[in-house]
Amino acid sequence: MKTCTTSLTIVHRSRHGRNAATLFAFVGLIPLGCAAPMSNNPSPTRLSSRIASGGIAGSGDTTATDSLNSKSGTVTQVSNAGKTSAIAVVNGRPIDSRSFVKTLVDARGLMLLQQLIFLEAVRAEADRRGLSVSDGEVEREYDLALNETASGSKSSEPLTEAQRDLLIDEWTKRNSVPRVELAIAMARQALLRKMAESEIRVTSEDVRAEYERTFGERVEVRHLQLPARRTFARLKPRLDRGDRFEDLVADYSVNSLTKSRGGLLPPFTRDDPTVPRAFAKIAFELKEGEISPLFESEGNYHLIKLERRLSAESGSLGDMRVDLEKAVRSRRVAERMESLGRELLMNADVRIDESTMRTQYGDQRKRGLIDGPALAN
Repeated sequence: MKTCTTSLTIVHRSRHGRNAATLFAFVGLIPLGCAAPMSNNPSPTRLSSRIASGGIAGSGDTTATDSLNSKSGTVTQVSNAGKTSAIAVVNGRPIDSRSFVKTLVDARGLMLLQQLIFLEAVRAEADRRGLSVSDGEVEREYDLALNETASGSKSSEPLTEAQRDLLIDEWTKRNSVPRVELAIAMARQALLRKMAESEIRVTSEDVRAEYERTFGERVEVRHLQLPARRTFARLKPRLDRGDRFEDLVADYSVNSLTKSRGGLLPPFTRDDPTVPRAFAKIAFELKEGEISPLFESEGNYHLIKLERRLSAESGSLGDMRVDLEKAVRSRRVAERMESLGRELLMNADVRIDESTMRTQYGDQRKRGLIDGPALAN
């Protein structure tokens, strides 16, 4: 579910164990296959708010054999009184609704159902707390998600509704995410945010710690990540004879993000929450130009070279208190949204009645492709 955060969901992982798709910068979504993007969609705000309030049911058409029930998260049978219902006719040949819906269930049913299961788990907790979200709060999730996309624009003017809708449409097309699935995620995030914001309290001590973290002494290092401890034996002779660290990074590092920059990381403080504690501790113990011993952090093996130390920035805590408090609150809310979402999802009592999706779910969960609760009998 990187985020703002890499947020929770019933996550489909790629073969390498990473989320196969991320919704904008922070909303973790299940990967959405190769479905064609939706066009001429209703307003994202209207759609999301309708979903958030439970209105994901169809338009009232009961001619189809199967329909998704948003409250139960199941596919229910709709009687056609023995009639065959065609949804289209091609050269006089009907496309039967029963076959059409079955194909949809087989191809995309589980993906959509997982989104609805997650939304329903979150909605149930919001109902228990007596919380709901307004249209404006759902719309805010779109704005937060679009913020990074729009930040590349040279214009500082607020986005118009047309520009905003165009950005959403471009993103959904580029990532093959139908608007309805995006809307489900936005509704879910709005509910999670409402609950998380009601829990978070920021103290004066939190603000001071944020000040030190943001403006305290920083270090800038180059980073080399190895796939295993034994790999170190291959590069050690070059390290001993003084080969450039950047060259070693280019030849041996398996971290593609830092490798592309010669291993250079953005400067960080001793207590930066985005940096593993062991990593920061070793970095601050080095002298400028010194290379660390090989060390393990979070299951990976690293070497780092200290490039330079940056003195603490001057400034008054009082002048920055409001902005620092906002920064702490924003980060805490995002973290709580993620942990709360996982808690609600994994503790949900889920039963899938439709046989195809039940089988798909069980099989993919067993193979580690789905991170979700075991199904109830």
